[in-house]
Amino acid sequence: MKTSPLIANPVVVSKRDLLDGLSAQDRKTYPLYEGVIGYFRDALYRVARVSWVGNQQHNPGQPLHWARGKSMDQMDCVLRHASEVDMGDHSDYVENALASLAWRSLAALQLYLEAKYNITPPVNARSDD
Repeated sequence: MKTSPLIANPVVVSKRDLLDGLSAQDRKTYPLYEGVIGYFRDALYRVARVSWVGNQQHNPGQPLHWARGKSMDQMDCVLRHASEVDMGDHSDYVENALASLAWRSLAALQLYLEAKYNITPPVNARSDD
């Protein structure tokens, strides 16, 4: 972490999430529904399916959750899934590869943000194996 030369030991305060401590107006600056769901509704349906299928595979019989300890190689998986994509191939295989790539990219970003901003993992993200 880069620090100012005037701050010898920066204090890292744990936050619940990136919206924690923001005003109502600040929280509304980047609309989740209009700016994400409104753009990528169908793509997010497919990413949600990847979550569900992965949970059935890795956590059978358990409620939907991200068991983080079971696979931590996000960037390797992003590149592997990217190598499976041929945008001219409209098969289910390529659709799943793209959805899995998106899921792994979101996972990598979530982990990065948690580390950078010292934020608490979301409720459905667990460290169990």
